[in-house]
Amino acid sequence: MKPGDLVKRRDDLYRPHEVGLFVGLRTFTNGKGGSSYTCAEVMWFNNAAPNGDRVSTIQTNLIEVVQVCETDESETSSGESKSLTSCAAS
Repeated sequence: MKPGDLVKRRDDLYRPHEVGLFVGLRTFTNGKGGSSYTCAEVMWFNNAAPNGDRVSTIQTNLIEVVQVCETDESETSSGESKSLTSCAAS
């Protein structure tokens, strides 16, 4: 999973068609000296987190990629930069 991939919740009976954009991984340190915890940050398109933010954290094992997107950069003959993003279902 990489930033820009479209993801959905795995085995979610209540919101089977909810899709979000995988933003990246976030690591929290344990304030009591234990192991750190890493989770995914996802921007959900159809709802917000309880605090109102569009981006929320979720355990990485609870989401799966539904579409992989890649962006290629190229230069035109006049020296301008252009990018092309292509997506494919996984």
